[in-house]
Amino acid sequence: MRCARIFGCCVMMLRYVVGMLGSTVKEFARAVPFVPFIVQMNDGRRFIIKHPDFISVSPQGGKLIIYDRNENETHLSGLLVASVKPFRGPQRTQGARNR
Repeated sequence: MRCARIFGCCVMMLRYVVGMLGSTVKEFARAVPFVPFIVQMNDGRRFIIKHPDFISVSPQGGKLIIYDRNENETHLSGLLVASVKPFRGPQRTQGARNR
């Protein structure tokens, strides 16, 4: 019984953490106006999401699908997301112009 309770507690905590990161990713993806963001994985990989069409999050946030420009998809576990933060693209110098 004791192990089952401990295991059940861990499962509940795991769902909370996954749900928290999943909701954070959803908040970034649904922001109006949209701001590009970075999904940092525990293994060091970084995914820059430049448009909301390039990411899909499962209802509880446990799974992410990230698409690249060529529509290749990368399936990720929400458990392996280390952080989600705004993308601060390359900074322009004062003399730079839009082309």
